[in-house]
Formats: sequence, C-alpha cells, structure tokens
Amino acid sequence: MNEILVRNEDDSFFIRFYDFERSVSVDYLQFSLELISSIFKVSTVCNVSIEELLLFKKDLDLMLRKCHKEFSFTPLGESFSLKFQMREKEIIHLNGCISDTQMPQSYLTFHNIICVDYLSVILMQIENVMDNLE
Repeated sequence: MNEILVRNEDDSFFIRFYDFERSVSVDYLQFSLELISSIFKVSTVCNVSIEELLLFKKDLDLMLRKCHKEFSFTPLGESFSLKFQMREKEIIHLNGCISDTQMPQSYLTFHNIICVDYLSVILMQIENVMDNLE
C-alpha cells in the first residue's frame, strides 16, 4: 500500500498522503494530500524530501515511546504544516494549517484528536511507502 493515513477514532477526520513517487530529484518524493472532515475537503499535490519523511517517522516513534511531547511536520516549501502534541496520557492533539497555493493569504486551520496507539499504524505505513520506493 502506498499511502499514509492519519485519522481519528471515528473516521470523521483524516489526512491521507498517497501516490508517492520519486520526484525529478532523487532525494524528493511527490505525493497527493487530502484532508477530509465533515465540513471540508482539501486536495493538493506536494513534495517532501526523503530526509524529512524519515525525520517525521523518527519523531512519531519518539512520541509513541513517550520521549517527545510535541513535534511538527512542515516539509520545506510546502503549503501545509502539522503539529502533534501529547497533552494527556493516551491522546494526541493534531493541529494543522494548509494554505491555498493560488492565494497564500487564504488558509484553513484545523484541530483534531488521535489516539497515541494509532502512531504505530502510521509508522508501519511510512515503512511500507519507503519499501515500495526501492
């Protein structure tokens, strides 16, 4: 499977990173991004360096092992950012922002909650994406 899915427990909100492929540069991946909730849907195409994706994986792993309380995933040059915060024992607060690439002053902010146990699923999905690239 060539996707990473970040979702809440009742599936009313999710962020889907999918269709990963190597970009023109060997060190970058191009992918499609969808943010979907009950009140909005956003779709765009993004790029991320392999190094940034591996750092995202490492930060997720450290949060899962309770070594990190907070980290951000903001790929260089992209129009979105995600901030993961562990405020309570088993709950991750996910805050984010995505800008309209045609009108950068127009943006959407969002907040949702995911279970800390779901981080292990996201880690496996990142592994699968990386394995499928080789």
